[in-house]
Order: sequence, then structure tokens, then C-alpha cells
Amino acid sequence: MPSLPSGIKLPPPLKTDGNLATNWKRFERAWDNYVIVARLERFNEKYKMAMFLSVIGEDVLEIFDGMDFITGNQ
Repeated sequence: MPSLPSGIKLPPPLKTDGNLATNWKRFERAWDNYVIVARLERFNEKYKMAMFLSVIGEDVLEIFDGMDFITGNQ
């Protein structure tokens, strides 16, 4: 598995207070930049999702954990 470049700062967690649309746009921009700089495209989707969920913040992770997802295999 490829390694991540060192010294790259993770994006701050998504803020869940205030204007969520604006906060999401800021987080999304920071995440997209991180993906490019850290060259995450070299990793599989499972790894990228784990990294995303590790960065997004505890409040959002709690919401994510409460969701049910339907996969295409059903």
C-alpha cells in the first residue's frame, strides 16, 4: 500500500453549528484539496472513506453511524 506524504495538515472537522451549507462548502473545499495534496487517489475506496470519516468530526460521525445505507447488492 502506498504511504501518505508526511507534514500535510488534515482539514479541520466539519462545523455543525451556524450555517451548515457554508460550513459544508468550506469543509468540502478543504477535503478536496487534502485529497489532491495527499494523493489519496492512490488508495482504495475503503481507505479513503475511513480517512474521510476520521477527519469529518465526532458530531458528523455520530450522524453517519445512525444512518442506514442501501447498497446495490440487495
